[in-house]
Amino acid sequence: MNASRENSFERRIEPRYSYAGNIFFATTRRFYEGRLTNFSAHGLFIKTRENLSIGQSLTIAIPFLDDDNDKRHGRIVWQNKNGFGVALLEAMPAKKKNQSMQSKEQLRKNAA
Repeated sequence: MNASRENSFERRIEPRYSYAGNIFFATTRRFYEGRLTNFSAHGLFIKTRENLSIGQSLTIAIPFLDDDNDKRHGRIVWQNKNGFGVALLEAMPAKKKNQSMQSKEQLRKNAA
């Protein structure tokens, strides 16, 4: 069964944040690279052409966390032709996430 969110109702209860940047993730067999397009404290969407299975466990390197523990474990919970949604098994710290996103946004504004 190929689960898709395209025809499902919205179940998110946490705010989503847009992000456009590379993200690295791994299964027990190999490493992959994709594009992180949005995230919340407990989930994210990875744009990729890789065809992984729903239920697949991943280790994800979160690019905007500035601490030594920038990796999170998650599981693919849905997919579509553009990529897949991952439910994180442990939440990202909101304070650091927000501070880091604000810092990166300020750098982008200053560079423009």
